[in-house]
Amino acid sequence: MIRRRGPPSQTWRTFLRNHADATAAIDLCVVPTLTFESLFAFLVMGHGRRQLLWFAAQREDTERRVAEEQKRLEHEAALQEESRRAYESRLPR
Repeated sequence: MIRRRGPPSQTWRTFLRNHADATAAIDLCVVPTLTFESLFAFLVMGHGRRQLLWFAAQREDTERRVAEEQKRLEHEAALQEESRRAYESRLPR
């Protein structure tokens, strides 16, 4: 058996803990209404603070609509990042 030289690599748990702030889960769920119609909910959950980052509901489930929601999410994330950087640049160092 070949021995590894150098320090051992980090475990999967350590990797997830270190990158939790930059990781999100995306889900597309079917939600029945009181009138037995179907709504399609697009959810994005952030793992870092375990919070809902984005939510959208729509009557149709098409690739085009999901792609639109993804673009909206990316745009919103870019705006939040820009706002955070502007705020941090004003803080005293």
